[in-house]
Amino acid sequence: MNLEDLQVYQKAMELADEIWKLTQDWDGEATEIRNQTRQSFDAWAVHLSLGYGQYQSAEKLKHIHECKGQVLVAKTLLQKALSRGFLPLETFEYYQEEIEQYLVRLNNYIKSIHRRGNNAPTRSHRSESYSPKVEEDSALESTFAYRNHEEDGYNTNLDTY
Repeated sequence: MNLEDLQVYQKAMELADEIWKLTQDWDGEATEIRNQTRQSFDAWAVHLSLGYGQYQSAEKLKHIHECKGQVLVAKTLLQKALSRGFLPLETFEYYQEEIEQYLVRLNNYIKSIHRRGNNAPTRSHRSESYSPKVEEDSALESTFAYRNHEEDGYNTNLDTY
């Protein structure tokens, strides 16, 4: 499967293009929030790409969680755009629903990576550059990366990612 085949990636690209068009007329006082919103939506696909290119699941998950953070940033920026009068309520509600559905897909993608586990080959010996600190950091990162995502409160009924 290629990166471009992932529905979560396709949706990220689609929403980023929609937001780009939506914010074209945001000038003057709205310029800063326009730029931040565009960058945040664009970052979704970028982080998915970075994660997809990683061999070990811990590294994949690190980038996917960064994507999730950017999704939440985008949600906040849209709330700010609404409160400042740059975004109509109907449009805001539409994108809030799109973001919620996207988070479900993203959580499902995260779960699929957990199910596959670490696909890196195990080593029977340590290299000369072995560092116990790096191994501890990876273990700590894995602990946070592998927590139960159903606790996030997102409806996980969508089976696709």
